[in-house]
Amino acid sequence: MRFKLYSRRAIVAYAFDDEGTVGLRRRGGLGLLHTMDGIPHAVVKRSDVADVAVILACIDEDLGRDACRGRGVEVDV
Repeated sequence: MRFKLYSRRAIVAYAFDDEGTVGLRRRGGLGLLHTMDGIPHAVVKRSDVADVAVILACIDEDLGRDACRGRGVEVDV
């Protein structure tokens, strides 16, 4: 990841480890895990899919600050 944090609306992506793993959470700090029958699942609500997709595209394409901003994604170094 080029930047430490990527955010769009309520979703934030962050560097999870040094191997390039990306974590996703909400702005307030809550993760995207939900439980079903007591079992945690990493899921993305339908209303958040577009935001996650745009953020991940910025990361995948290694875009700079201005290019990400053009897609509605704010970054933090």
